[in-house]
Amino acid sequence: MTTKHKNKVTMTASEFNAVNYISNSLVITSGQPSEEPASIVHTAPDWIITIDCGRKGSDAVGNEWVKATGGASNSFAPDGGGSPPPKKLNFYYGLTVSTVNGNSTTLYLGQGHYPNVNNWWVGGVDVTAIQNKAVLALGSGSTRETYAISGTHDSIVFTKR
Repeated sequence: MTTKHKNKVTMTASEFNAVNYISNSLVITSGQPSEEPASIVHTAPDWIITIDCGRKGSDAVGNEWVKATGGASNSFAPDGGGSPPPKKLNFYYGLTVSTVNGNSTTLYLGQGHYPNVNNWWVGGVDVTAIQNKAVLALGSGSTRETYAISGTHDSIVFTKR
């Protein structure tokens, strides 16, 4: 029997002032149960995001991830993945993120799997990942913001540079 799980990831970002789930953005392996939207709880500087759904990886979800995030160099997993895009994902969904300086972007969070661990990926057109390091770069001119991305298998940390 296929079951739903509470899939939780923590984003830590003291400069983010809004994080919102994009309605109907969940892409999940065919046949897996799911319940939208994701819940988002903000306890500064953490954003705790939980979605109830199944966990079965597929190439189809991995392929859609690359399209949604903008390409192969726009994905990063702090633990168990690095910077090549994931081949398989259990699911992913979109978030709109705004900063205190007025910049905004769409980020995607996806759950993958490697031995004994479900790990999280972050991606989007404003994410650049090269040689297992990643940055989020927003805005231009005087409002330009750059964040180093790090974390663990269940957390993503954005540190302003």
